[in-house]
Amino acid sequence: MKTGLRAVFALSDFMPGEIIFSWDASNTFTDEEYGRLSSEQKAFVRRFDDVWTFMTEPVCFVRHAQNGDALSRRGAVIAVKEIHAGEEITINFDASLG
Repeated sequence: MKTGLRAVFALSDFMPGEIIFSWDASNTFTDEEYGRLSSEQKAFVRRFDDVWTFMTEPVCFVRHAQNGDALSRRGAVIAVKEIHAGEEITINFDASLG
């Protein structure tokens, strides 16, 4: 069993197509700037639309799943299945786009 992992859980119900939460995707880095980040900093950075983007809370703690119940678009996490309060929100890795 892994310990120390964080996850994100729904506080209310969401229907497919609803935005679960938005996040600030404006903090971006060039490849050169990304190369200067520490490994700890790189853990919170993902590549979207050909730029590196800093992942803020809570999106940085949403776990990926092959059959996730949400997808990530630049700046938003959107439900693709019904999600009920208390359920973990997971991003469908195959459907997540920048």
